[in-house]
Amino acid sequence: MGLIGCGRRAAAFLTPHDKELLRALRQQGKGWVRASFSPDTSPLPSSRVLLPGQFIRLVMELPYMSSEDISTQSQQVLRVDTLRIFEDSLVHTPWGGALRIGGLTVDSARVLLQNAAERIFLGVRLYLYPLYAYYLFGQVTQQGRILFDRAQIPLSELLAFMMLPTREADLSRVKVLRGPPYYKEVFLVDARSAEVLTGGFLLQAEDIILVESRAIIRQRIELQNLIAFMGVLQVVNLLFVIFQVF
Repeated sequence: MGLIGCGRRAAAFLTPHDKELLRALRQQGKGWVRASFSPDTSPLPSSRVLLPGQFIRLVMELPYMSSEDISTQSQQVLRVDTLRIFEDSLVHTPWGGALRIGGLTVDSARVLLQNAAERIFLGVRLYLYPLYAYYLFGQVTQQGRILFDRAQIPLSELLAFMMLPTREADLSRVKVLRGPPYYKEVFLVDARSAEVLTGGFLLQAEDIILVESRAIIRQRIELQNLIAFMGVLQVVNLLFVIFQVF
């Protein structure tokens, strides 16, 4: 019984609302349920302002390099860079060095980067797209941070990263933690219906999404732990008998 309990305590992202949410979702039958530690009335940061820690994607159109003859334009070249704005508001570009864009609007940052790029490339056109992080854990093919170019996405956007073919992921109880840095808002989502997957429930930037394993998978792991522990006890008992005999 102790080993079975240890298996449950080893679960990640436990909250005081887990049992309550699971009970409410079972009673509701579908959709999603929500709980929060305290009401959060703080406004969300504007998506038009670049913040330290945020990722951006720079797309550059390069018709020709500055060292080439302007009269002989080569075929258009695209360069795509994914960069991070550090805590000091600097972004380090591979072609223009460090530039301070944290706290600027997207349009102002694009103008600043465009001016820096024009000092190196002739005829360059630069496009700036802010990226938003989502954190996916559990029974998924890729754990960790995933970047999208939108601050809200449906669950269907993450289907490519879930382990659906193995039938180990439990889509009936996908847990979503919201509200960085403390994540005081918790959702439990039944993601098996097309309505929920395609827009009925929207994820927000910085959400933590936990796809747990199915109950039968968790029970199998706990049983394997129990069998392994019983095997160790048998070996210890055998050694004790041998010590008593000899």
